[in-house]
Amino acid sequence: MSKNYELELYKLLINPEEDDIDISYVDEFGWVNDTEFCVWINLNWFDEFVKRIRDIFGYSLFDEGGIEARIGSDYVCIDLKEVISGYGVDLEEVFPRSKYTH
Repeated sequence: MSKNYELELYKLLINPEEDDIDISYVDEFGWVNDTEFCVWINLNWFDEFVKRIRDIFGYSLFDEGGIEARIGSDYVCIDLKEVISGYGVDLEEVFPRSKYTH
C-alpha cells in the first residue's frame, strides 16, 4: 500500500502529535512566492521534524547532498516545495495559496 504523502505532510505541519494538540514542530509555513513553500522549523523540534519527514518520504529525501536550508537563531527554514519535488506531491492542493500565503 502506498503512502498518502499529502495527508502525512498535512498532519506533520498542522498536528504532528495526535495526543497533544499544543505541540507544533513548525512556527510558520506558507507560500512566500509562486515557487517556494517554506516551513520555519523550531530548533527545539528540528530533530523530530527530520525524523518524521524521513519516515514519510524515506532516506532518499537526503540523497544528492542533503537539503538546503536557511538557519536563524531559533529556527531552520526550508523550501518544502523544492525538497519534495520528486515525490509527486501537489502542495498547492494541500495548502492552497489563497489560504496559506506567508
